[in-house]
Amino acid sequence: MFGQLSNRESLRDLIVAMEAHAGKLYHLGIGKSVTRSNLSKANEQRDYRIFEEFAFYIRELGIRNAMKQLNRQLEKVADSFGSIIDI
Repeated sequence: MFGQLSNRESLRDLIVAMEAHAGKLYHLGIGKSVTRSNLSKANEQRDYRIFEEFAFYIRELGIRNAMKQLNRQLEKVADSFGSIIDI
């Protein structure tokens, strides 16, 4: 998931990013080091639907948040027009 959320383009790119945060890997339950072969094996063995469901869930949250922000902006615009124009 880190690779997807940080927009990594390859396993090698992901490894470089994870090595930059090596001190935090333990807290993520990863351990001391990560190799491309280990990540490749993990990707083969995991069911993609787990990540697909999570991605759809995060997408839905983002859409809801965007809609709330849009509604707030529209209310501000409507309020500003209401104070300018008497109906």
